[in-house]
Amino acid sequence: MRIPHFLISVFSKHQTRTKTSSKCWLFVIIFGMHCACNNDNLADCVNPLMGSVSQILEPTVPTIHLPNGMVRLVPVKSESNPELTSSFPRFLTSHRGAYVFDIGCTQHPSLGTQGSFSFEHDEEIFRPYLYSAYIVDEEFDLRVAPCYQSAIFEMTFSGNHQKSITIRGSRVSKISENTISVSERVNVAHYLYGQVDPQPLQIDIDESHIVLKYGEDVKKVSLRCGISLISAEQAKTNLEREIKTFDLDAVAAFGKEEWNKALGKIKVVGGTEQDRAVLYTSMYRICERMVCISEDGKYYSGFDGNIHEDKGVHFYTDDWIWDTFRGAHPLRVLIESKKENDMIYSYLRMAEQSDDGWLPTFPEVNGDSHRMNGKHCIAMMWDAYCKGMCGFNLTEAFLVSNKTQMEATLIPWKRQSRTDLDAFFAENDYYPGLREDESETCWEVGDELRQCVAISQAASYDNWCIAQMAKALGSDYKKEYRIFMRRAFNYRALFKPDTKFFHPRDKEGRWIMPFDYRMSGGYGGRMYYDENNGWTYRWDVQHAPADLVSLMGGDASFADAMDSMFKEPLGTSRPNFWGQWPDQTANVGQFTMANECSMHIPWYYNHALHPWKTQKMVHCMLKEWFRNDIMGVPGDEDGGGLSAFAVFSSIGFYPFTPGIPAYLIGSPLFEEVQVKMENGKTFTIKAEGVSEYNKYIQSATLNGKTYNKCFISHWDVVKGSTLVLKMGDKPNKNWGIEERPPSSEQLS
Repeated sequence: MRIPHFLISVFSKHQTRTKTSSKCWLFVIIFGMHCACNNDNLADCVNPLMGSVSQILEPTVPTIHLPNGMVRLVPVKSESNPELTSSFPRFLTSHRGAYVFDIGCTQHPSLGTQGSFSFEHDEEIFRPYLYSAYIVDEEFDLRVAPCYQSAIFEMTFSGNHQKSITIRGSRVSKISENTISVSERVNVAHYLYGQVDPQPLQIDIDESHIVLKYGEDVKKVSLRCGISLISAEQAKTNLEREIKTFDLDAVAAFGKEEWNKALGKIKVVGGTEQDRAVLYTSMYRICERMVCISEDGKYYSGFDGNIHEDKGVHFYTDDWIWDTFRGAHPLRVLIESKKENDMIYSYLRMAEQSDDGWLPTFPEVNGDSHRMNGKHCIAMMWDAYCKGMCGFNLTEAFLVSNKTQMEATLIPWKRQSRTDLDAFFAENDYYPGLREDESETCWEVGDELRQCVAISQAASYDNWCIAQMAKALGSDYKKEYRIFMRRAFNYRALFKPDTKFFHPRDKEGRWIMPFDYRMSGGYGGRMYYDENNGWTYRWDVQHAPADLVSLMGGDASFADAMDSMFKEPLGTSRPNFWGQWPDQTANVGQFTMANECSMHIPWYYNHALHPWKTQKMVHCMLKEWFRNDIMGVPGDEDGGGLSAFAVFSSIGFYPFTPGIPAYLIGSPLFEEVQVKMENGKTFTIKAEGVSEYNKYIQSATLNGKTYNKCFISHWDVVKGSTLVLKMGDKPNKNWGIEERPPSSEQLS
């Protein structure tokens, strides 16, 4: 792999240090980002600390990594004091998961193996390609730069003391006077091969520690290391392939170049500094996962515990598909179709390598952690295929989707065979619910409860996608098409006409009453919904929006119901509400911007031919809930889940239904957007006169011709069209209503 040998001057450190106040450093960092962030230097538009603090939910993790790289480094902070870190940036095994290989450094007269690490740090700088901090008590600068399967650490000391660098793992060994090997098993085995410069005076080893000792005269120590899931020998190969130097600046420069290429697939003109920071930080988040774990044509699979040949198709894992199928995967279909194809192929190999032959829901390095509800990798695969990605075998995708849907239970967070509840669902078209004072009767149901409405809706979507696969495969699968197409509308069985909400029924078909769509369902609503209440799941019909508009009484009634959601009060105090609904924060009335299952909701106005309301509400959500600060992400970001909403919404269009080759048109934040695709074409959106207040579309042209639709075909996008929007500060309620956006009933 080519490493460019030039320096990144902004991160060069001097041997002498001038003490600077935190406020001055903050000014330097912010001012530097302002100056550096432009279309030729997009990597420095990214703020990994955006959303890294949360009052209730899990905050985002400021990860140092290259796009979809296996190496992800995270400084592990004290929960009670973020100024303290328990180690150098550690290697992350899965998103928000465990860490491996604890590395630390001390300066003191008596050197020995360190039992624990705790550092006070200052002057911390995060970039996607570089981490820098001053370790206060130990008086040294720390810098870290990642590559794809390797990384380099650099310590520059200001004190005249002896030094010791300690690396912890499960097993450690010395290979030579400057080379070490470490392994650690966290779910699966991880291997580290490291080289240090200069050579230490002494290397001490016990069962789980290796200590590199240096004298007083040493001012800088560099450690470069390769990581592998296959073997220590492969870790060495990975290091030697990627990092051939101890020059950290050269490695960081290469990483910065890689990020500029990845982020440069979307370029913008105009907008505010915050708009650009949110856009490119959100793209950086999406690029954290899935991770490529192919190592020189081989990969370790946690699905069968074996080493496999990848046969020229990279193997990816670590994905929370319930979150990412909605926007992150559709974005890759547009701008990284080759990588998306490899990810789909990886899902098919995961099923093939599993004992039961089923698709996973949350694949990680150690296999399927199987969380949430639905089998939405089915939607992810059909979305790619219907948009022209034919690099995987659709027959294979259909057969494994069919097998998974017909054999595996729909009970959330459970990977096991079908139960009596699934048999009931197949017979009656809905998952039955219990009243809140009833005890569970199905022993297979766990702590996540039945989620009977959410499950029924999710299965309907997945069934529709399987039906579309069968239809595309032709006459041999007519029977399967009819079966799954009928099941695609099972959600109707739980639509309560008098309230116009999706409402649980018991096994006798009776509506469960009394019922409060704001509060019923227990903690997180999990008896009936999932993490969110009935107001959120009122709109959870992404594959058949026209049908839901019809069920709600037509365009005007539907729009009124949407309006009421944004105005409906919480119904209790915020502490009480969030105590029951910690995943349903960032509230605007009963709408929540904090969870992926809400991302499509503000866009639903387009389907009721009220597109000006989508323009207003999406613009509002972006400005209120996505900000370039440490609390600037509204909920669990989930490794690209919520970030995909910010990316698509910022550039002015959205994949409302993964599985339909069309996008809804919204209100861009930028004067011009260029989306560069792997076919060499560029889709351009120009928003003439756009500003904070000029968020409403007055008129539009597509390739020079008048355009009065609130959606655009995928085929118009990928052929490199130009969409010109004239913006104003008042809504044009007649724009975009010429034709209703496509829906499943029209395509089936």
